[in-house]
Amino acid sequence: MAIDWNAVISAADKAAARAMRGRKTERAQARNYLAETDWYVIRAADTGEPMPAPVRARRIAARQMLSGDRPPQD
Repeated sequence: MAIDWNAVISAADKAAARAMRGRKTERAQARNYLAETDWYVIRAADTGEPMPAPVRARRIAARQMLSGDRPPQD
């Protein structure tokens, strides 16, 4: 019985590709969230009105993930 090495390699490649897609998706979501909430930063700078705490916390987490300070969520 012969071993189908292409099947063995492709299974590992598929798992790696799924993980990579997950990381790319999470990074894209973080970038989108930052872009969508940039107006809070501008408003705070222009008017002094503080950014809501949940928005600030999520922006910090998004920046940390994008900068590599924290691993992606699984």
